[in-house]
Amino acid sequence: MWFRSLAVVLIATIVGVLGYARLSSNRSAVGPARWHADKIVLFTVDTLRAGRLGVYGYDAATTSPHIDAWARDAVVFDRASAPSPWTVPSLAAFFTGRYPSEMAIYTNETGIPSQWATLAEILQGEGYRTAQFNSHSVLLQPEMGFTRGFDEVYPDEYDLAEEGEHKIAFAVPEQEALRWIEENSHDRFFLWVHDMDPHLPYSADNPYLEPDSLPYDAEVRRVDASFGDIVAHLQARGDWDDILFIFTADHGEAFGEHGVQGHQNVMYDEVLNVPLIIDAPMIAEPGRVREPVDLFDVRTTILDLAGIPVEAGTRGESLVQLLEGKERRLQRAMSFHSRYYFEDGHHELAVRDRRWKLLMRTPKSNDRLWSGQPTWDPRGEGVHFELYNLSVDPEELDDVANIYPTVVERLKGALSEWKESLDRPAADAPRLEEQDLQVLRNLGYAPDADRSDNRNQN
Repeated sequence: MWFRSLAVVLIATIVGVLGYARLSSNRSAVGPARWHADKIVLFTVDTLRAGRLGVYGYDAATTSPHIDAWARDAVVFDRASAPSPWTVPSLAAFFTGRYPSEMAIYTNETGIPSQWATLAEILQGEGYRTAQFNSHSVLLQPEMGFTRGFDEVYPDEYDLAEEGEHKIAFAVPEQEALRWIEENSHDRFFLWVHDMDPHLPYSADNPYLEPDSLPYDAEVRRVDASFGDIVAHLQARGDWDDILFIFTADHGEAFGEHGVQGHQNVMYDEVLNVPLIIDAPMIAEPGRVREPVDLFDVRTTILDLAGIPVEAGTRGESLVQLLEGKERRLQRAMSFHSRYYFEDGHHELAVRDRRWKLLMRTPKSNDRLWSGQPTWDPRGEGVHFELYNLSVDPEELDDVANIYPTVVERLKGALSEWKESLDRPAADAPRLEEQDLQVLRNLGYAPDADRSDNRNQN
């Protein structure tokens, strides 16, 4: 009898081990060919600095309890970068997989040319229900290209025009987003939420604004509350584990770390480093990723997980293997950032590899809006450079350009090659009408080429 009992135990053990191995194997092997992301949520926040979230180490105030709790079951990317320090160029790159310069998107006044398919257009063409709920009025203007491919957009430009608002609290579109989830979450869907609360001007009626709290932190806390509402409604539908959920930002915000405020003219990582957290429960175990990635990599990743071919020439790389926990490096060795047409006539560029970051600021140029491509030359006269060793100086406090001239030269060469590699800018790049430019001025941007005020208020 004893050997029969032993045999039963051994068989049960073997079956259990094989069953566990099969389950583990399925989870680790699942990828774009095995699991299609049929339910996709993209939650972006305007002007959200990664370092003001608890999951990224912020402990001076409680700003993100819901985001932090959700992130514990997701993959957190510690070194995600935006291609530009302001909204339209950055999100245009996200939605198209192209550098803003390739699309002649140099400022916040120029939209996505029709020749570049947006993420929403591709997903809509594949049969996804698509919707966006947005509190950034500029992104809602049809000529900007961000409404293309969406079955439903809220609020539409006519609502904003009647109300005369340039920024609204996300509490308004949030209610419509919750309604849409109730009505459509049983379908294949792509839901984009863009919350602008952390952008200036701050709201005086923010319920999280206390006498001893910073207004920015209170705005982030309000984002967190909206985020918690969206997640709770999705979880209540019963298919939470089937949802690909991505949380990120267009850019961050500076608070005087390098003598500047805001983000319009800031190329340091307090602005360029953005939060990126991805919950892909069918393929990913929770963890953190240190590999440097770019915002437009998320577009490629979404298409990869949706089983949709990525068009040739895209700048993004799929992050699926990183989500699966595989140790690898992206093929792209360097990342590039640009900010053109400062109000005082300067352009600013940056290039980074895994260790170094080179900042380049041009002398005052004669470039003006709508006069063609900005002119800049890394080897021209009067160009100012700063070099930072990010491996030991992630806060960019010690400029070592004079100590490592060979590194400066190498990265200057990379900037020159990158400029030459950009496709010829599109000729049909749309831009805002004059009456709409006042919306940008109300937000603190100064689109007139000869304006010099409000440099930091955006």
